[in-house]
Amino acid sequence: MIALLLAVSISFGGWSPPPAALGGVRGIASWYRYIPGRAAAGPALRRALGPAWRGSMVRVCRDAVCARVRLTDWCGCYGTRVIDLARTDFARLGSPSLGIVRVEVTW
Repeated sequence: MIALLLAVSISFGGWSPPPAALGGVRGIASWYRYIPGRAAAGPALRRALGPAWRGSMVRVCRDAVCARVRLTDWCGCYGTRVIDLARTDFARLGSPSLGIVRVEVTW
């Protein structure tokens, strides 16, 4: 089995998760004073990722601009807020003066 996986990995230039493991949620991103490259997952994002959400790498996109962050914290985000980003990561998606932006979070 390992040899088969290795052969597939070499044949296709690297392993990718099966399509069923891919997913995404849409909603609102906000920012808070936190460590660049790390973020807080809201309830909807935690539910979508399941119990092993902490430590997951996700991509947060607004239009064609994206930031990759690791989920290391949680937020009690209300409404359609799905993620709290560090200010510097939020600034890649929009001016922090906006406070919130619509995003798609994928993994």
